[in-house]
Amino acid sequence: MGGIEYRWLRNDKDPEVLSWVAEENAFTDQWFDKAELEKKIAQLKEEKLETVFQDIYPWGNGYVAAKTEAGRQKLYQLDGQIRIICWLQAYIMEMQGSRRLLQTAGQKKL
Repeated sequence: MGGIEYRWLRNDKDPEVLSWVAEENAFTDQWFDKAELEKKIAQLKEEKLETVFQDIYPWGNGYVAAKTEAGRQKLYQLDGQIRIICWLQAYIMEMQGSRRLLQTAGQKKL
């Protein structure tokens, strides 16, 4: 039978019930404390986020992806775990729909 274990809470004048409600309210207030939330939001905003890759496409045994650094876009060769293998100096020769042909001018191991 659901609710039997909470039947004792029906008496809202009982000191034990009042104490339990006060403890629950304190827990809830702590959980939703806006000051802590605002502090965490400010902390997250201050942290420098790593640049993410854009335009990730399958290429060879891994992927090729673009990443903007210092205002310039670079292409990177990535392995299957999306880890950088090397950056590519590449030129997009032709675009037809989602198909891109890349000509590698050189590679530099990181």
